[in-house]
Amino acid sequence: VTSETSSGKLALKIINLASNTNQNEQGVTVESSVDLSDQFADLRDVSFDLGDMDNDSDYDIVVSGFDPLDGIKSIIYLNKTEPGGEFTFEETNDNLVAVRAGTTDLIDFDNDGVLYTFYSGTGLQGDVFTVYKNLLINGGNEGCFQFVAFYSGLDPMREGSIDLVDLNSQGYPDLVYSRYVEVIGKTSAIR
Repeated sequence: VTSETSSGKLALKIINLASNTNQNEQGVTVESSVDLSDQFADLRDVSFDLGDMDNDSDYDIVVSGFDPLDGIKSIIYLNKTEPGGEFTFEETNDNLVAVRAGTTDLIDFDNDGVLYTFYSGTGLQGDVFTVYKNLLINGGNEGCFQFVAFYSGLDPMREGSIDLVDLNSQGYPDLVYSRYVEVIGKTSAIR
């Protein structure tokens, strides 16, 4: 999955390096790829992440960005690909905060195997830092999940980067981020 640097538009291409890599007549490696961009909204200034949001053992995609016609949007795409079939993603109707100039991250915050959704960036009402807890329904069967806003206690931010890592080897993840906060400017922190 890539975001084109010239336009900031989401471009989804699956590249198969394992089985369909070959060389052309000049000896240059050519990778087999499938462009799936037509299955996704035409968003600009995007942030995205991949993860198993509904606990069905395949990768789903969450995307947030700017639609020239509809404004800022956030969309979850569930992976509906049948084994051996063509890649298929389905848009859901979840009402999550939408951002641009920010981050969209799927993170297992409490090591329980369930992904939380972290959003930071510029939303409709200004800068945000919003976390959604994933409440798997019916054991997380295909498409059975619900997100509930979770108070993070972190200041709204934009133009940042977020990651989780166990820095002190206590078995619990630490939130590491860099960001731009209005009035403060650029900062980095560990929580």
